[in-house]
Amino acid sequence: MRVATLLPLAAALFVAVPTTTHLGVREAAASVAVEMTLADVLARADRVVVATPLDTRSVWEREDGARSLRIATYTRLRVERSLDGAPSAEVWVRTLGGRVDSIGQHVDGEATFVQGESVLLFLRSRTDGTHVVIGRAQGELRVVDVAGARHLLPPAAPGVLLPPNGGPVLPAIHAALSGKTLDEAASLIARERAAHAH
Repeated sequence: MRVATLLPLAAALFVAVPTTTHLGVREAAASVAVEMTLADVLARADRVVVATPLDTRSVWEREDGARSLRIATYTRLRVERSLDGAPSAEVWVRTLGGRVDSIGQHVDGEATFVQGESVLLFLRSRTDGTHVVIGRAQGELRVVDVAGARHLLPPAAPGVLLPPNGGPVLPAIHAALSGKTLDEAASLIARERAAHAH
């Protein structure tokens, strides 16, 4: 797919859609991301962990000098296994969207966590000590038990992704890791990291 044919699609997806809240009419925009490969995600990540969400808190925040506030959710996760980067017992992960009192915000394509369900996460540290998931939902895979082994599955809602060169609909990172066991994924991640080490 050529860039020229992707531009009208991207423009259409960014058209503002009015939504109504008890505060009045607001505008919301769709989100679009370019799909990432395992190499892309690892180039931006400083750690890869298997972790289980323990608790969350959502807050109103002003981001990067923006005039308006948005909801961000901070999730504390217990690290079960470190596949890459510095090991730690817990991590705090910041995602966009959430619920504060009676107001909720949903960000399409953002990583989402279910308390008690394990996930594999590609993370980057923030200056405040929390982390973000690289590529939003692209940097998240569900960990499920199948026939006595732990396997990886893509997230339920990875969002709208534009293939960089007319590639597959499934995000390249998810295609590379889905169905693999954790040990197989750990080997792939280690090989990819070694191949791009300077």
